[in-house]
Amino acid sequence: MSNGKLAQFLCIVFGLLLLISACSDKNTTTGGDDDPIEEANGAFVAMAVARALTNISGYQTRIDMITARFDSSYAPCNPVTPVQVNAITCNEYTLDWDSDLNSYQYMEVIDNPQFIELGEEYIFTITGNSSVPSFSDSINFPVNETYITSPTYYGVVSRSGFDVTWESGNSTGTVMMFLMDAQNDTTIYVETDNDGSYTFSSAALNGLTAGQYGLVMIHENWDYITATGIDPRSFIRARVMNTTPINLQ
Repeated sequence: MSNGKLAQFLCIVFGLLLLISACSDKNTTTGGDDDPIEEANGAFVAMAVARALTNISGYQTRIDMITARFDSSYAPCNPVTPVQVNAITCNEYTLDWDSDLNSYQYMEVIDNPQFIELGEEYIFTITGNSSVPSFSDSINFPVNETYITSPTYYGVVSRSGFDVTWESGNSTGTVMMFLMDAQNDTTIYVETDNDGSYTFSSAALNGLTAGQYGLVMIHENWDYITATGIDPRSFIRARVMNTTPINLQ
């Protein structure tokens, strides 16, 4: 991959870091930035094992990451009143505190960018304190990858509607797609069968301005965390994320 494409990809990965343990229509419709602060019923936890995948001219690049955040407030989308734990591991990996993101992260962009095994079980083990009790939970990573094959990377699509096709890897279930503007604000969200194709209609795109957008696809397993002392709305997820920059005209 050229230096220019690598820089673009790393920018995408940073944006996806903010998304991998964020809220989704699957498990919440509230708790956004503009909602009033709500105290959690116990510690609120969001944990994720994720793979960010790009498909450029048929060449796939992958960067894996693990993240976890803890909050004394109900915070499904972003940290509100973040708290720290004494230690956190996921399988053999130790997560470190990131003061910029107010969460724990593990990733190796240079030395070991691809370390997640498809279909593997990932076990989070938390050594707690007075803010967060000690607990463990696990999630299975998807057995197959999904990634968009059309539109192509920086392809031109029409506001009158356009088709999306993707490689489903013979997976079942559903995929989520987000059409996001340059500020990483979710403009359009859909959940559809993981059958390899979907059409954004002109009605769905009505009101969007021409410009560059990111078409993000997510295929995931997820569940609520049910540990004692943890807010029952807390969640754990394992997801494959693919983003494709497109030009909407």
